[in-house]
Amino acid sequence: QKTAYEMLRSLVGSEMCIRDRDGLSANFTLGWSDDRFPFDDNARINLPNAVAAIATVDGYAFFAHAAGVSVYHDGDWDLYTAADGLSANRVYDVRGVEGRVFFATAGGLTVLDLSGDSPLARVENWHRYSTDAGLPNSAVHSLAVTDGTLWIGTEGGIAAVPLDSLDEPESWEIYVSQEILDLGPIRAIGTSSAGTVYLGTDHGLFAFEPETGELSPMS
Repeated sequence: QKTAYEMLRSLVGSEMCIRDRDGLSANFTLGWSDDRFPFDDNARINLPNAVAAIATVDGYAFFAHAAGVSVYHDGDWDLYTAADGLSANRVYDVRGVEGRVFFATAGGLTVLDLSGDSPLARVENWHRYSTDAGLPNSAVHSLAVTDGTLWIGTEGGIAAVPLDSLDEPESWEIYVSQEILDLGPIRAIGTSSAGTVYLGTDHGLFAFEPETGELSPMS
């Protein structure tokens, strides 16, 4: 029969997972050392990037993830972060429409204008929008574009604004009823030809009617 010490030593190098009662979990590789640290070269294991969304527009491919947005163009890769113009490094969603790219980030909405030579290198091409511009909450999780209107799902409500009126606060429509706020983060958003707005949340799928304010569960 193995001792506890021998059992632990036999698990060195194994992938482990721990989870608490609230659902918080962590994955790690078990290591061991005897009176010395580190027990190996202490090199960090590189994990694959968790890509949240992808959009292609005007020959550019944009890949959103937790460390910014990676862009592939003419055979080259570049990484763009808050230091380059994003509202925050974590990007949840991305949409490309009519020479512009829209990013849903943890710090607000970012709009990139793809006009001019080397458009991503132009500081003036990056535009940021937060609660002072019209958002109900600065944490933006999802985006959809329908008939010239940008729909925005946040951590606390929904916003809609015409694409040609982003810089006009009075043009923003905000939906923050208690029913919508109770949904928490709007993880996904989309619209139908009839004007219904579909909301993907941690509590399931909902249909929202902007004209009446009616919110109905679908799952």
